[in-house]
Amino acid sequence: MLIMERQRRKDFLKESSVAQKVLVLGAGISGLTFAYYLKKRFASNVSVRILEASERVGGLIRTNRNFSSCLEEGPRGCRPKGKGLATLRLIEDLGITDQMIVADESAKKRFLFYENSLEALPQSLKEAISSPLMKGVAKELICEPLRRRGKDSDETIASFFKRRFGPTITKRFIAAVSRGIYAGDIEQLSMRSCFPQILNLEKSYGSLIWGMFRSPKEKTTDLSSFIKKHKNAALISFKEGMETLPQELLKQTDLDLSLKAKVEAIEFHGSTVIAKTKDSTWEADHLVSTIPTYQLESILPKKVSSFFVKIKAMPWTTVIGISLVYKKAVLPQKGFGYLVPEGENSALMGVVWDSSVFPEQNIYPDETRLTIMMGGEHRPDLLEKTDKELTQLAFHELNQQMGIKESADYVHLWKARHAIPQYNLGHSDEVKQLSEKIRSSLPQLHLIGMSYHGVAVNDCIFHAKDLVNQWNL
Repeated sequence: MLIMERQRRKDFLKESSVAQKVLVLGAGISGLTFAYYLKKRFASNVSVRILEASERVGGLIRTNRNFSSCLEEGPRGCRPKGKGLATLRLIEDLGITDQMIVADESAKKRFLFYENSLEALPQSLKEAISSPLMKGVAKELICEPLRRRGKDSDETIASFFKRRFGPTITKRFIAAVSRGIYAGDIEQLSMRSCFPQILNLEKSYGSLIWGMFRSPKEKTTDLSSFIKKHKNAALISFKEGMETLPQELLKQTDLDLSLKAKVEAIEFHGSTVIAKTKDSTWEADHLVSTIPTYQLESILPKKVSSFFVKIKAMPWTTVIGISLVYKKAVLPQKGFGYLVPEGENSALMGVVWDSSVFPEQNIYPDETRLTIMMGGEHRPDLLEKTDKELTQLAFHELNQQMGIKESADYVHLWKARHAIPQYNLGHSDEVKQLSEKIRSSLPQLHLIGMSYHGVAVNDCIFHAKDLVNQWNL
């Protein structure tokens, strides 16, 4: 297997007088990052063409500036820790460090809407002692170090945290946080796929609490002064919004881009890959797919699509967002925003206080920008409501939870359909099996993107660059 992999890496971009042709499906952050680093590393030895089904680049990263204000209809920032170092390096490589901004210090303060009140998540032991959020959880915290390690290699998020702590912490905190990241159901989501670092704390130390104190700090070497300065920031974005990143990647990469080029079929003939759109046929030496598994499976030859039988059934959830702009201050206090735990009888997953998180993006002196998040696995029924009904429901909840009664100066409802893949129990094993089949049968096909190893922007950038780093001329 190791010999095959080494040969595959050598063959991927073997040095020749003719540039290796690489086709990329999808002009989201994964596809653009891969193309950028591939050209940066191998220059004229490769030619890259990206086929994008929509009329724009960026994928789920979309910044709306129709009202002048900066409104995100997708990810609103990146955490620079862990895989986020790859994002900082990309920003530095692109030379756009002057466009990057960091979250306001107040964004470290986050809230839960609990028992009809906004309660700040404790940031110290002193705050925890007096916080209403900690009511009824002391015993679960004290007993955690005494719990035995799990025997299964994987389990659901709910099962893991109920076993380690108990039902109260799981329902009040873990479900809310998981909903904020995956918009999913913790009774189905895989612990190993969604929170592998936390799972490893139990494996290494037998306790999450002991592990947080005993685990060594992340070792990083050869960090630039820029990365050292910003690697501990709570969140980063850009003055003109997150769409700055895909736009800069496109501007600075020597590639061919075909928009409105939905691939209808893929064929493999020996070492050649053929991708067919409605109007064109493209040949290449390698195909890199960043599109969702259910889309890719539908255009592959039957023999190859059989590799995707299990993973193609992975559900993707839709998120409904409502962006609001007020030309005056309406927030009760500063902070990142809040999540809504289970049991609060709310249609909302949470609300982000964008103007408080990134005040550099504000246009008006006392501007308030909010993003209301709804839908997901929590409330799929909301997709059946009209935009008017959803907006009315959101304003009602906003009034109930934050006391905001004023009419917004700008309201924009958007729906990110099939936005977040649900890494349910067994996902990591399915990805591993799929990778092994493709590696042995189709070395010219490569898979990156949200379908496999992480849903965050950081994950996409990290794995796109890692794919380039695997091979040498």
